[in-house]
Amino acid sequence: MLKLTLRHLFTLTSLALTGTIGYGQPAQAFTISLDGSPVSGVYNYGITLDAGESVAAGEDLILFNLSNETDSSQITVTGSSFYNVITADSTSASLEAINYLAGANSFSPAFTITTTGFLDGGEYLAFSTQGVTPTSSLGSLPLSSSVAVTFESSPVLGLLLVGTLASFLHFRPKPK
Repeated sequence: MLKLTLRHLFTLTSLALTGTIGYGQPAQAFTISLDGSPVSGVYNYGITLDAGESVAAGEDLILFNLSNETDSSQITVTGSSFYNVITADSTSASLEAINYLAGANSFSPAFTITTTGFLDGGEYLAFSTQGVTPTSSLGSLPLSSSVAVTFESSPVLGLLLVGTLASFLHFRPKPK
């Protein structure tokens, strides 16, 4: 009787893991990427949206903690036909979307950062819409065109995965 109950627990854990992976909340799809390699301190950035996501006119993109290797006062941010610069100084900028972009789509260049030397770092806070829900994305500006894609997970998913693996190893058929 106990083995039957533990087998049910294993089955339920497997089903929960499958359901969590299959129907979990998608990661935020708003991404900023560097277009090519920077040339003479000019960094052109593009944005990419996933299906069901949109950026409407008036939604903001905030750049902050901008720095370069020598003198942060030598950083300038310029907009494009997609984002207009509202305010900017040497370490931050506030941009506002002036066009509408929706679905699995991208726009490049969305904005440009020009600096003497190399850009040393920067972060962004972007506002967009996922379906009808306003969302925000927080991240670091890529400093090179090859950026590793991170896998975002939750502690619950990790525990389910470990529990499923442990149950599988414990209750697998043993050779006779």
